[in-house]
Amino acid sequence: MITSTREIQNRNGSMTSNRFMLLSFGLLLKIVLPLIPNKQ
Repeated sequence: MITSTREIQNRNGSMTSNRFMLLSFGLLLKIVLPLIPNKQ
């Protein structure tokens, strides 16, 4: 029971962290991409 619940929590945690990384990466691209041509 304990190990199974830990495995489920780990899977859910990895999924949420991956989603958060993708969201933050997309937001970073939206912010950085318009700034690059201005610097050049």
